[in-house]
Amino acid sequence: MGEVAAWIRTLMVVVLLGNLAEWLLPRADLRRYAGLVVGLFVLWAMAHPLVTAWDAVRVRLGAARLALPTGGTGPERDALIAQEEVGQIAAMVKTLPGVTDCTVTRSGSTWVVSVVFDRPESPGPVRAFVAAAVRLATGNPAASPTVRIVTRGPGEEGMGHVPQ
Repeated sequence: MGEVAAWIRTLMVVVLLGNLAEWLLPRADLRRYAGLVVGLFVLWAMAHPLVTAWDAVRVRLGAARLALPTGGTGPERDALIAQEEVGQIAAMVKTLPGVTDCTVTRSGSTWVVSVVFDRPESPGPVRAFVAAAVRLATGNPAASPTVRIVTRGPGEEGMGHVPQ
């Protein structure tokens, strides 16, 4: 909020000094040019915080871009992609009603997804949803993950019941 107040104060000072400069000029034709210069200063004072904020965003984005592996198919890039896919799959599966936890692992091209429910669920729709999530996150329409469904009662620790 202090930044906005300082910005408004700067605008007011620029406008007041510009009007004072125009008022002190002796001839009308000079006042016209002074009005142009004052208008440019007012535009600069209005745009300066926006340009400064944009530069800060560009610097942050540039730093983030430098932190990512660039191009190629190196192991760092593949590991980053696999990590993002695991996160996306887990996030999608956790949107299912009753899901309390989800663990996603990948071994080569095989995906294993363990879904923990707080109540019994029919395995067919859950397996179909998880398979769709894996296909969507990986972009591989042929992906067929192994899905483990675990049901835990309220306050139960451990694995609970695993339906077949």
